[in-house]
Amino acid sequence: MDYEKFVDDLLQKYGNDRSNLIEMAFDIQEKYGYIPKELLKSLCDKMKIFYSEAYSSISFFKDFRFTKPSKIVLSICNGTSCYFNGGKELYQEMEKNKTENIELKTGYCFKCCAQYPVVMINDEILINASFEKIKEKIEKII
Repeated sequence: MDYEKFVDDLLQKYGNDRSNLIEMAFDIQEKYGYIPKELLKSLCDKMKIFYSEAYSSISFFKDFRFTKPSKIVLSICNGTSCYFNGGKELYQEMEKNKTENIELKTGYCFKCCAQYPVVMINDEILINASFEKIKEKIEKII
């Protein structure tokens, strides 16, 4: 993929100042869903900085991803209420049954504590979640 135009737009917006690298990374991830290696290399070449320097600065923050995201991101609440009311078991069951197009992770407090366990599937909240409900929702997405 050709990222030259996007890299040029970033440099136009932020200038060639390496202190803006994190802001640039946010823009990259917002557009592509992750930070493509080729794009970061192109940006580094134009900014005349080492790829390893940029990568180490950006990868310090856990919010940035360097691989293409899964089609489905499944976050199971690990807050106290959810954890002790089925969230732990739900996570274990999903871990056993997940496929390659599902990214499974834990989240903390989706602000629906009385309707535990709570799951977020691609930014959509599912309350009183069960394996069956999650499976149904995933089948609709796929």
